This record gives sequence, C-alpha cells and structure tokens, in this order.
Amino acid sequence: MRIGVDAVALLDARPTGIGWYVNRMLNEFCRADPAAQLNLYAARPLPIRFECDRIRERIGSRNLWLPAIPWMQTLGRRLAIRDGLDCFWGPAHILPVGLSKHVRTVLTIHDLVYKLLPRHMERRNAFFHRCLFAQSVRQANAIITDSQRTKQDIIEHLHLEPAKVTAVHLGVDEAFRPLDRDAVRSRLDALGIPADYLLAVGTLEPRKNYPLLFQALARIPDCPPLAIAGGRGWKYRIILQQLERLGVQSRVRLLDYVSNEDLVALYNGALLLVQPSLYEGFGLPVLQAMACGAPVLASNTSSLPEVGGDAVAYFESGSADSLVAELQRLLNSEARRQAFRQAGLQRAGEFNWSRTARATLAVFRGNGQAPPTADC
Repeated sequence: MRIGVDAVALLDARPTGIGWYVNRMLNEFCRADPAAQLNLYAARPLPIRFECDRIRERIGSRNLWLPAIPWMQTLGRRLAIRDGLDCFWGPAHILPVGLSKHVRTVLTIHDLVYKLLPRHMERRNAFFHRCLFAQSVRQANAIITDSQRTKQDIIEHLHLEPAKVTAVHLGVDEAFRPLDRDAVRSRLDALGIPADYLLAVGTLEPRKNYPLLFQALARIPDCPPLAIAGGRGWKYRIILQQLERLGVQSRVRLLDYVSNEDLVALYNGALLLVQPSLYEGFGLPVLQAMACGAPVLASNTSSLPEVGGDAVAYFESGSADSLVAELQRLLNSEARRQAFRQAGLQRAGEFNWSRTARATLAVFRGNGQAPPTADC
C-alpha cells in the first residue's frame, strides 16, 4: 500500500505532541506492514531520520519558499497526485484539498479546540482551521481520533455519522519506564531540580491552565516547588504575569523544552504529575507519567479520565478549591501516592504504539472500525 503523509508536524526540530505521534507511528507502520510504502510531503527537508528505508521524503524545492500549510495545499498536493497513492493521511487536522477521488483519505483529529475553546487557539492556527478544517472533514473518507470522548465530541459538533469516526488510543514509548534512582538523581541535579517537587508537562499556553496551579501553590505555603517542562507558546507572557502577580515565581522552575531523556527522569523523580488542563484530546503526559511510576493528579475533564481510568486522582476542572484539597490529600499521604503509583504502572501497560499502528492501518485499508487500545 502506498501511503502519503502530510509531514508538516515533523518540521519542528523540537517536536511536541503531534510531532511525537507522527514520528512514532511512521516507524510502527513499517514494522506492522512490510508492504507499506510511505511518502512524506513537506515544504522543507525534515530534521529527523527514520529507521525504515520504505519511508521516502517528498520535499519542496530549495529555491521556492512557502509556509508549510500553503505548500501542502498547492505544490505538495501536486506531488501527491503525481505519486499515484492508495491512501493519504492528514495526521494534524487538515488534508490537501482536491486530491484524486481514487485516493482514500484519512484525517486524524486530535481534539476540537477549534470548536470548543476557540479563544484558546493561536490566531494563525485558527485562520488555517477556518479555511481548511471543514473542507478536510467533508473530503475525508474516514476520521481517526485519539479517544472515545473526542469521538463523541466530533460526532456531536461536526454532525458526522458514527461509522465515519474511529477512536484509536495513543501509545507510550518504551523509554518511559521506572529508572534507577541514582541515574535519575544525576540528571535532575544537572537540571537544578530539588529532591521533592511537583511536575507539570506541556507548552505554556492558555489551554493548559497553569494559572490554576499557581493559585494552588500560593494557597499551600509548604507545597514543594513546581517544575514545568514545556516551551513558551501562544500568550505565554500572560501566564508569566499571573505567576508574578501571585508571588510564587521563586517556587516555580520553568525548564522550557527538555530532551526525551530528561523528561523521563523528571517523571521518575516527581512526587506528582499535575495536569490542570481545561481540555485535552488525549493527554499524553498522563500516560507517560504513569508508565514512569509517577502518581498523577488531573482535572476531570475531556479525555483525561478515559486515559487515566481509576489509576489517577482527579480534581474538579477549573476549581482551585478542589485542586488544593486533592493536592493536600496526596502530599500528606505517601501510602495514597504509592497506591496511585502502582495502579498507574498497571494502567500504562494497556497502551502501546504497535496496537495503535495496527488499528490505524486498518482504517487506511478501509477494514472497518478498530477497537480502542485500552478499556475505557
């Protein structure tokens, strides 16, 4: 099967959620289907290399510069038509408009921020969604999403038939696992991280709801410091202003983007991962933290309870009172944290990328809906 892939999410040398997802899926496709040929379409050379020799880059001219999305809608689309594909996959909410009707088109929608929280989407992304998202949804033969909750949101808000949408849970890399304490401490010392700390993972942007966590810190004077692993995103300055206004900046360490190895160490050493998001299509940090043996406290919104199941502690989304109460319960009870630690390790074992890839390939082939990768 000749599969075309919109590789715009791979152009960032420091990939985050969707970039990690696409990168891992491509290598898993090669393992799962020895006959798969994968063409990656991108406006510029990709900063990563792949294990599989059946992955081929189809790159724009070095002499003609276009932004990634307009390039995919014009020159990239022409290349894809010329390549005689069997299937084209848009892994990041958008398809090239006007592909041949003989090519099966599959669109992955990770979340519905565009519809449900439009104020929390960066303006450039919102512009391209307004121009291309609805057309991509209509053009797609099938839609994949990361959770049953997001599937229901898509069916309700985009008015689609349930048979068109398949929920396929994400996986967790083997690198995310419990590590030797001495090795973890060595990495944390290099990062300047103390023995006891809370961890939050994700880009500094409004949807992650970090100010709620800052409020909780301000109300718990003896709370351990907070480390945040994530780059500075849209409206990050407003978040930093709120941090200063609450007077807790000395108790928050902003680590920016960290390497995969440092992220694994941070999960391993944390007293807790706290995920205060207003909305998540899946919530990969929750899964990664559980796989590393870190207890997790998450908001009880969107797909987070689906990913964490009974292995995660929850607080009422948007409620500082609820967050403070649950934080104090966990910080005051090592036994409670240990119970969530063990439950999380068991829960994380239900998710793997190989199963995700096989279920996704089944949608590419039109083999019908695949089951989710973990019990909801």
